[in-house]
This record gives sequence, structure tokens and C-alpha cells, in this order.
Amino acid sequence: MVTVLAVVAVLVPYLVGTGLVEGLRQEARIAIGADVTTGQEQLPDLYVAANQFGRRVPIPVSLAKTIGEFDGVIRVVPRIVGRITLGKDAVEAVLVGMPQK
Repeated sequence: MVTVLAVVAVLVPYLVGTGLVEGLRQEARIAIGADVTTGQEQLPDLYVAANQFGRRVPIPVSLAKTIGEFDGVIRVVPRIVGRITLGKDAVEAVLVGMPQK
């Protein structure tokens, strides 16, 4: 009986941890644009902003064409879904919407 309990006490956290890691791995692949059907991976979206009076502001849409001319850029889709600052250093985190196509 003690052996069974010991095995269960070790296996349950291991299986839960394995499930969590696998879920995080799948979410990370989705975040970088990995295509599940073809296995092709693309780089994530690029976020570009400007500074104005010490605050981050969106860049003019007219610069989208210039950004699209950089090497490796396939398309430019201007959008901002949300923005927050994190931690004591006020690190900016940006939530960017991903197109479905």
C-alpha cells in the first residue's frame, strides 16, 4: 500500500507538469506563427512605436510602406490591440492581434 501511494505521489505531479509544459509548448508555437498543417514557422509580429514627450506613441500609418521594404518583411498590418507596463522597471508589454489568414 505504501509503495502504491509513493508511486502515485511521484507520478501525479510529473504527469500534471508534463501536461502543462506540452500546453505551453503548443501555445508558444502558435504565438510564433507555426503552421500546424505544414510545419512552417514564421517570425512573430514586429511592434514599432515612437517616443513623444517621453511617452510611447504609435507611428504614422504612412510609414507602413517604408517598414514593408525591410528585408524579410512579408506584409505590414497596422494594429494595436492593447498595451500595459509590467514590474518596477515599467517594462512595456504589447498584445498584438494575429490575422487568421
